[in-house]
Amino acid sequence: MASFNPLARILEDNKLSGPNYVDWKRNLTIVLRAAKVYYVLTTVTPKVPDDNATNEEKGKYNKWLEDDDMAKCYILASMTNVLQHQHQGLPTATDMMANIKEMFGEQNRTARFITMKSLVSTNMVEGTPVREQMLKIFVLLVLRLPLRLFDRLPPYSGIRALSYLDGMFQQPKIDHGFY
Repeated sequence: MASFNPLARILEDNKLSGPNYVDWKRNLTIVLRAAKVYYVLTTVTPKVPDDNATNEEKGKYNKWLEDDDMAKCYILASMTNVLQHQHQGLPTATDMMANIKEMFGEQNRTARFITMKSLVSTNMVEGTPVREQMLKIFVLLVLRLPLRLFDRLPPYSGIRALSYLDGMFQQPKIDHGFY
């Protein structure tokens, strides 16, 4: 890829091949933001302006189309030939990213397995305050598992409740009954 953007070298060196999806997406985001076209992935595709539309509306629509084409070029240039062939016919960059996420977004199974293994093998250490143990579990669940899994939990489930209980795990005060 003959790069007219120095940051495009990042994508050339880190082409999407499947297992590197998370790193590739992070690098793609950097390049698209630098090229000022990232917004096409986060905004709704505008409607085609009708004949009565002002020149300003038509200009905004044409700018969005140009930026979307630029984003599609960056996306296609940063993947293997097989993936390029599969995605070149998609109409927008957003459609490409949704399809890529569907294909490779679950690559973090190993990370989830390791997190769940750590969670299951976590034991309470004698003398450790309950608060510290619960925070350790909280870190395993919230910071390592994908947010989409955490958000699907019922609001008052035990796991989700941990986020609300932060201040409640204090050492108990013992009243010996001496006045």
